Amino acid sequence: MLKSALKYCVDMRKIKITVLALSICALTTTALRAADPLTAYNLDIRYTNNSAQYWSVNGGPTTTGTSFLGVFPSGSSVQTDGSGRISGSGELTVTYNTSGLPYSVFYVDYVGRVFSSATVPTTVTLLAKGRGYSVDGSGQATAINNSISLKFIGAPGVNPLNKNQTKIVGNLSGKIFGATPLGNNPTLPAVQAVFTSSSAGFVRVTPDVLQSGRRMQLFDSSYAGLGTISGSTYKFTGRGYGLGRGALLTFSGFMGAYTNTIGTNAVGFTAPISADLKGKVLGQIVSGTAAPNQINPDLIY
Repeated sequence: MLKSALKYCVDMRKIKITVLALSICALTTTALRAADPLTAYNLDIRYTNNSAQYWSVNGGPTTTGTSFLGVFPSGSSVQTDGSGRISGSGELTVTYNTSGLPYSVFYVDYVGRVFSSATVPTTVTLLAKGRGYSVDGSGQATAINNSISLKFIGAPGVNPLNKNQTKIVGNLSGKIFGATPLGNNPTLPAVQAVFTSSSAGFVRVTPDVLQSGRRMQLFDSSYAGLGTISGSTYKFTGRGYGLGRGALLTFSGFMGAYTNTIGTNAVGFTAPISADLKGKVLGQIVSGTAAPNQINPDLIY
């Protein structure tokens, strides 16, 4: 019994020594990390490669006048998130002839996606569904209750409403439920439509960077990331959050020397001087290369 008790005391002493050693090791590591000098700077990288271009969709699709049927959005609030998902809502007016009477008004939900891959060019698919009514302009008790379901499929192309623009252009088809000038529950003919509020942009990132000799941490309003530095090269990855959730961008290249003037002092630091890009933003594959004149780091002080 005494032998067992002594063994228990010895074992507990070993455990305490081990725990103490681990604690000292952890404190030493923390102290070393805390002592590692950190530099804070803003990093602005701009791309102009065609492969770094991406599309975003706003508003709703408008018909281009190539058919008697007209669909016109108004009051729309539509946006594209970091994964390429399109969502929003708004009002649609449908006209059935050149006089504009009778006409239908619908309040719809928009759900869709922008997509591209290494083998598939940018494609936009959008569904619009909602309820509304039809009137004939007489003011009499002739209003009709209706609902609508539309589908748009398109891609970047010349805007038929303005040949100097490139917009998302495609075909709009669907069905109206209830009595209409086209009959009861008509299937609508496919008509050409364009997203007049669609736009193309090039990848540009402007994160704040907290950097040591071997590590980088990125801060931004829509994405964040971590990176490593090995000699004269670096690599960091940024992931979108919030409205940017679903975006994933990886950057790599060489580090170089920069100098900023703070007051009357010239302060030197290292930051990227080249930036190769690969990733996905707004559901679309992007890539590119940024030269030194497309990269601008500024010290934060």
